[in-house]
Amino acid sequence: MQIKINNSRWYNSLWAAFCLFTKFPLEKVYRPPMESYRAAMEFWPLAGWLTASLTAAVIMFSHGMIPYPVTLLLALSVNFLLTGTDDARALAHIAARLCPQKRGRAFATNSGKPHKPWAVGLAAAATYTMALLVSLYLLPPVMASMALVAAGPFSKMVAAQLIMMMPPEQTPGSQNGETTFRQPTTRAAIILAIQGLLPMAAFVKLTWGTINWQYIIFVPCVVMYFLYLLVWHRLRGYSLSSCRAVAAIVELSVYATIACSTNTLL
Repeated sequence: MQIKINNSRWYNSLWAAFCLFTKFPLEKVYRPPMESYRAAMEFWPLAGWLTASLTAAVIMFSHGMIPYPVTLLLALSVNFLLTGTDDARALAHIAARLCPQKRGRAFATNSGKPHKPWAVGLAAAATYTMALLVSLYLLPPVMASMALVAAGPFSKMVAAQLIMMMPPEQTPGSQNGETTFRQPTTRAAIILAIQGLLPMAAFVKLTWGTINWQYIIFVPCVVMYFLYLLVWHRLRGYSLSSCRAVAAIVELSVYATIACSTNTLL
């Protein structure tokens, strides 16, 4: 049974963002028009509010009852359930595509076609997961929880800039099932920035004097810029997978920077 909600573009796009970027069965309740998904990127950080908050809640409510490493594994598992491991799979996919292949030296499959470097993709996803766990482990539980709530929306806001900086990637299958996003209006860009910066501003306010907030803002943006250059020069355009991969690495850079700043001060 479907529930009627406001059919305006704003609500449809918001609903489409939660359908696209989370694994909640929202489309069974209401399926927004397909064109609404073209604006879903503009509400990506808001979807991150939900997934990051639920992940942080796992750490807050379980770290005193079970060992902290187990708490982090449980929180990461919950996050993977909420997002369907889309970020890690996108990172593996993009890493495999970005991996340079030496001509004439690629391993061949039984069909004679060159073997794609999926091992590189799997290694990238595994390294990302381990680095994520280590970075969060270096933080106290309360700090890790606050960092999750701040870094999730912030990294998605930063990665969403790709759709403003380059055109969609043109591949033979890019028109079949691949989501392309519209160029945000000025109003939409401001709303996108507010979604990503508001939790980070609250985090900076709460941790003022404990960590060096300049690095928390500066380092992820530098990381994003180099990733933008890499994606542009190798793929010549964005895709949903590349946006997810960039968001995952930017988010990891936030945690690593917080961990380094906190440990330096302590």
